[in-house]
Amino acid sequence: MSKFFSVTAVLLTALCVSNALYISWNTKNTLVNLTESDIFIHLNNLYVPEFKRMNPKFKNLTKMSMDERCAHGMPLSIAALPNQPYSGIMGPMRIARKFGFRSFGIIPGVINRIVKYCCPRSEIIYGKVLKSVRQAEDHLSKNLYDFTFPIYVQRKNIKTYKNQPFVHVLQAPRVMLVVYDDPVKITKTSALANTIFSAWPFLFFILGVAIIAGIVVWLLEYVGRSKEFSKLFIQGAWDGFWWAVVTMTTVGYGDKAPKTLPGRMFCFLWIIVGINIIAIFTALVTASVSASTRPYFNILGAKIGAVNGSEEYRFGVSMNLDMIAFPSPVKITSALEVDKEIDGMLIDNYSLTRFSQLSKKIRLEMTFNHAINYGMVIPSGSPRTEQCVRSFMKNYHHEIFDDLIAKQLKPLPPQEGESSYGMKAAGQLFYQEKLFNKVIMVGGGVVGALVLIGLVWDYGYRRHKQGCFYGTRYNVYRKTTFPYE
Repeated sequence: MSKFFSVTAVLLTALCVSNALYISWNTKNTLVNLTESDIFIHLNNLYVPEFKRMNPKFKNLTKMSMDERCAHGMPLSIAALPNQPYSGIMGPMRIARKFGFRSFGIIPGVINRIVKYCCPRSEIIYGKVLKSVRQAEDHLSKNLYDFTFPIYVQRKNIKTYKNQPFVHVLQAPRVMLVVYDDPVKITKTSALANTIFSAWPFLFFILGVAIIAGIVVWLLEYVGRSKEFSKLFIQGAWDGFWWAVVTMTTVGYGDKAPKTLPGRMFCFLWIIVGINIIAIFTALVTASVSASTRPYFNILGAKIGAVNGSEEYRFGVSMNLDMIAFPSPVKITSALEVDKEIDGMLIDNYSLTRFSQLSKKIRLEMTFNHAINYGMVIPSGSPRTEQCVRSFMKNYHHEIFDDLIAKQLKPLPPQEGESSYGMKAAGQLFYQEKLFNKVIMVGGGVVGALVLIGLVWDYGYRRHKQGCFYGTRYNVYRKTTFPYE
């Protein structure tokens, strides 16, 4: 009975841990087959520090060095922090009539090969699920676990971590800034209208330059005694202004054109100047509209999340960013997408492959060339095992990358570029904004009313009036032509 209650207590504790860490909880308890990259920990062998009476055999094993356990083929242990694709925890599940947790990922696969190479008679039996990087750092000095992972450092050639042997496994070359892709922020019809109307100083400049050009061309034509423009100043200046506007917009009606040689030389100059003025105005409006519709993230002053104690967190602090620490990687996703506690998060490019599958509303905003090295910590005081592990990682590095790392890393889905975001924002601007929809409805109503009035006038009034007019003419014609009828 006491064993039953103990197992129940472990189940409840594991459930709490799984909820806290977002461990993949297998509610169906279906039969799952292990792969060569997986490590299975029986539920009774899952070490929980809160229950000190649990796992007495494991406590006895910790009194021996890892060299002694490997030499005598004794059980080994792991301490894993869920951080895919490097390390993941799933369970509880039933495997070969056993009930427990499955540790999977890049580093568990590497550890399985290390155990077969350095400790062929031993097997990983015991394990612990870590809640945070800080918890992993706190227990390293006690030499309780044989493999603690994933541990990340900045430099690849580091041999120790917290005075314990550190073994490098792989390197993530970049750090990514991921933000929440909120399309609502980039679809404001009022912003478009304000952008256009805010260019009124340049519009006045265009009108002023056109008036000056119109007066100059009128004066040149007046001196040359051309009859193309009116002799009166007001009428002639208006004709010149009309010509200047039509010419600078490249419409070219041809109703007004200089005839004298000085007027045509000025026309040639005005065409070049006018086209450039209109091009500058068009570019100004286009740039303003693009800036208002294109997603832009200002990293300065934004709240950025990262795992507490991680290299990403230290990197963000070194850049003077407003960093917020979280205990686990998945907590950051929830804070970014659901709770809106942060504006973005810093993760390495390998971890991004996992988050891109979990959420479709995140956007890769920025990339930093800052390498992060992942590995594991083994107990101190075991020189033979440490040398064997380092030799294995050195001699079989390429096989590990091809067989384990490359298979665990998933390619990133295609990201929308700036042009795609512009088209998407424009589409949302014209089809989803309430203000623009009201404008479309009112405009459609006005057009429909004008068309209806025009049809009524055409078929009801104008044609009826013309019919009466034609009838009167016909009667007059008959009376004139046939007076004796």
